[in-house]
Amino acid sequence: DVKVCQMLEALSTMLNAAMDRKHRPLIHLSEEMMYVDAYLFIIRERLGKRLTVEKKISPETLDCYVPRLVLQPLLENAVEHGVAPSGGGAITLICEQAEDELRIRVLNTGKGITAEDRTRLNASLRGNNQEGAHLGLANIANRLRLIYGENMRFVVYSDAENRTVAEIDLPLTIAKEDAP
Repeated sequence: DVKVCQMLEALSTMLNAAMDRKHRPLIHLSEEMMYVDAYLFIIRERLGKRLTVEKKISPETLDCYVPRLVLQPLLENAVEHGVAPSGGGAITLICEQAEDELRIRVLNTGKGITAEDRTRLNASLRGNNQEGAHLGLANIANRLRLIYGENMRFVVYSDAENRTVAEIDLPLTIAKEDAP
């Protein structure tokens, strides 16, 4: 069956990413997008038409370096805490150059986030671990701080259309020049 083969290929891609046999903390965004596509294939099989995904990836960002497996947990969070609880929705992944930074945004039209949860979550992203915070996002923030120090930004907010937005800014100079 073709679907079974595609699912096994997607799972294999995710497993290879997780095992990190080459021990590379940073990879090209183009490679990270392969992991994103594998994850999205698996999730689309689970949610079907209840999930729509749009990717807006600026071509000049594909050669930038990003931490390995930084996007998949952002997407997973959008699915598990936004789209799935509300019965469906849309996710938009945007990667673009913003002045001297690589800006990554994951927007979802799911359940939304309360002001209280947003305050607690953003405190957790700054390293002030709080009970009830999203552990996956806090782990991403900690990884980013280890790599970039305070030269990065990671926030979660609601935009004008009431979509939940997870936004990461990484220094473009580090992303392009200082990678292994």
